[in-house]
Amino acid sequence: MTKPPTHNWRGLLVIPIFACAISPAQTSAPTNDTYWTAGAGAIHTQKWLGSADIRRGGHYFVTYNRAEPRFAFQNHPAAMSIMGYYTVHKGGGFFGQPFNAVHAWGVLVTARYWNRDNRALPTFFEAGWGLHFSNRWIEDIDTPVASTPTFGVGVLVHFDDVPVIFAARWMHVSNAGFGNRNRGQNGLIFSAEIKF
Repeated sequence: MTKPPTHNWRGLLVIPIFACAISPAQTSAPTNDTYWTAGAGAIHTQKWLGSADIRRGGHYFVTYNRAEPRFAFQNHPAAMSIMGYYTVHKGGGFFGQPFNAVHAWGVLVTARYWNRDNRALPTFFEAGWGLHFSNRWIEDIDTPVASTPTFGVGVLVHFDDVPVIFAARWMHVSNAGFGNRNRGQNGLIFSAEIKF
């Protein structure tokens, strides 16, 4: 049996640590800014995350970000991030199923909470939900439209005059109980995006 192609996603874990070590002094978190980003990353599903179908692939996206007072939590200001994404990942190859590629498109809205310590690197925590549309059914996702609760963390680093956001996200893709099964796919997404 031929194994699906693998991606060196573990190397992406080193990037934020290395970036923080070489980065000059940072500006404050962009909590009240309105800005766009464009980015890419790697997606990885694993059995220990709750996915039966082990898959690897790429994640490409743009986001629109702005302050959102309605998302404030215990006087902590919040920003709203709206992400449009395209994901392609490969897996399968078990129970007589051939290896296959899934192409998916989605919209994700998150509440993003930046740290308020101007002496530290701007970091954030985010939580949100979205809709996910895919071109085929797979072992973990049995409907073409699915929901995507998501949690993530990230850091903003400046390389000279170029602000880059490194993030790690956990995304659960499932039919939210509207399909015959609701196994769900749990993926880790490691990404880098340019802020402009």
